Amino acid sequence: MRVIVKLLIPVLCLFMLFGCTFEQFQPDRAQIIDNFKANRDIFAGAVDEALAYEKDMYISTSDKYPVKDSETDENIVGVYSADVNEAGVSAYRSISSSAFNNLFTICGVDAIATSYSEELSVCEFNCGGSGRYYFGVYYTNDGSPLFLGDYGAELKESENGFSYKTSDITYYTEKIEDNFYYFEAIY
Repeated sequence: MRVIVKLLIPVLCLFMLFGCTFEQFQPDRAQIIDNFKANRDIFAGAVDEALAYEKDMYISTSDKYPVKDSETDENIVGVYSADVNEAGVSAYRSISSSAFNNLFTICGVDAIATSYSEELSVCEFNCGGSGRYYFGVYYTNDGSPLFLGDYGAELKESENGFSYKTSDITYYTEKIEDNFYYFEAIY
């Protein structure tokens, strides 16, 4: 029994060092940008539809996480929205939208988050990630690059775009076209 345990310990250590790619996952920036360009009209339609609600929202699909409608208490099947306010997320409801359906099924978007105001409106398309790492595309109505965690943060020119870095955040964004930007963030 001791021999088996002694043999398992080095194997487990090797597995933990080389087998766990949780934090090593790197998206292919070019693939995300190419996917956006190939489906630009779908993204633009989703921006128009999401910002037409004129409020902060989270939009996703029940395919990944089951959600109940806040008014009927029935399970939502398909695309849903949730209002976002200072207290958090509330008021889940089913919505019918071919633009959002296409984003989730064709474009590989996991979720959409909107932040709406007269001065600055942002529509974020989360294209995945793992653990502390997220990446995707976002739209700003004024065309300026942003740190999605704090719109007022000062970005520095970096590579082909802009970056923001603190002791626990690394963020990079670059312009794709007009008001659309690619982003990647490590928290």
